[in-house]
Amino acid sequence: YIFSGIVITDQARRNLGDNGFVTGIIIAIAVGFFNKLLACLGQYCIGFFLGKKVKVQQLIAVDSVPTKAIEMILNRPGLNLGKVAILIGGPDWPTSVTCGILKLNIPQMLLGTMPVIFILSPCVLAGAFIARQGEDAMWLTLANFATIAAAVCQIAAGLTAAFCIMKTIQEHGDELAEPRPEHAEIRELTRKGEHSRRSYIDVTKWSNLTLCDKVILIGCVGFHLVAGFMFVMM
Repeated sequence: YIFSGIVITDQARRNLGDNGFVTGIIIAIAVGFFNKLLACLGQYCIGFFLGKKVKVQQLIAVDSVPTKAIEMILNRPGLNLGKVAILIGGPDWPTSVTCGILKLNIPQMLLGTMPVIFILSPCVLAGAFIARQGEDAMWLTLANFATIAAAVCQIAAGLTAAFCIMKTIQEHGDELAEPRPEHAEIRELTRKGEHSRRSYIDVTKWSNLTLCDKVILIGCVGFHLVAGFMFVMM
């Protein structure tokens, strides 16, 4: 979104003069908005086809209470706070792919995603202001304010989504905990994999590792920390 604000508004000003600044911002917001909806559709399709595999359904725990709570919220028609918060406050890829795996209604998903324009608009504005920062210090200040506004909106949406999910679990916990017939294959796959899971936990327990394994792990962690420190300082 920021990149769109930088490039599109700059091109609009070059072709339309100073009057093209506002026009460029509007075009950049529209481009970002429709790109977001198209990305949601594409990721939904990926989730829809991958979701036919039981292993993928097990991976995102479609039979768990939190996932069922998310599904319940997203299945509500129209615009409501929890639905919008999840769709625009969650990470793009996991959220849209999960919608596909759960086979949610596509028009309703897109409807709930539309308020993302209130998050992407400050990002576009930040990019537009950055493109003019060489003209006056005011533009850099405005860019910083727009970036902060976008971050605040994104964090608020994420926290609201978490709150709505927890509230739904509290209010419908018993209903969500009941097993569903369509999840029978997932439960069976989970039961079969329980022995492997326990074996993995036992084998990777720190007390069961050899001295050589412990030295390698500690060395890897140490090198990773040093690399991070050198990247920041150099």
